[in-house]
Amino acid sequence: MKKVTPIGYGKSSIGVCFGIFFVIGAIFLSKVLINSGASPSDTKYLIIGAGILAVLMGLSDFTSNLRNAPKIKHMNEMLECPAVKGEIKEIKRAPFVMGKLHEDKDPDKYSAKNIAYKLLVEFDDVSGSRKTIVSEAYVTDPKVFVNGNNVYVHYSPEGEYWIDPVQIGDVPSPDENEVHGHVKAMRFVMRHSALVSLLSVGWCVVVLAVAYLILIK
Repeated sequence: MKKVTPIGYGKSSIGVCFGIFFVIGAIFLSKVLINSGASPSDTKYLIIGAGILAVLMGLSDFTSNLRNAPKIKHMNEMLECPAVKGEIKEIKRAPFVMGKLHEDKDPDKYSAKNIAYKLLVEFDDVSGSRKTIVSEAYVTDPKVFVNGNNVYVHYSPEGEYWIDPVQIGDVPSPDENEVHGHVKAMRFVMRHSALVSLLSVGWCVVVLAVAYLILIK
């Protein structure tokens, strides 16, 4: 299963993916227009526009990854630190709208796609003291990727903590037969992300091929 990272701690590639899609779409449309009688010069602005969009989206990924680089570095450094076992006591929900977390607002007034999640975790530190800490926010419901209530709590010499959930796929899930259907479906997508991506691309190719055949008739 693909490792799930908190908000702002993962590298983005969605802009590049959309850029490639626009370029391929522009090439396809240009081919259709040329087959319909247009000259190649008539389609150059379509290709240029798609190219500009692809570059802008690629730059969006680059700037986002550059902005998140210090956070990603911190996360990786914390994951190299020793860890103790912790237990999830609560999954806290909060609205996540336009890139901002609104913990002072009622999450029940927002749709599921606009909700972020934090893990409230209890653990015994190396001195034996009982501590409670809260994780960074996730956009994916932890029920999808967390194995039961298990987490690792990494600790640094400076007294910082980092919660790393034991994710399904690392070890067998104890509650596989007790989860709701939509959670099972999301788990399947995450476990087989490469296959799902391949099927999505295949579906797009089929749609484009059908559209092309319709247009040339």
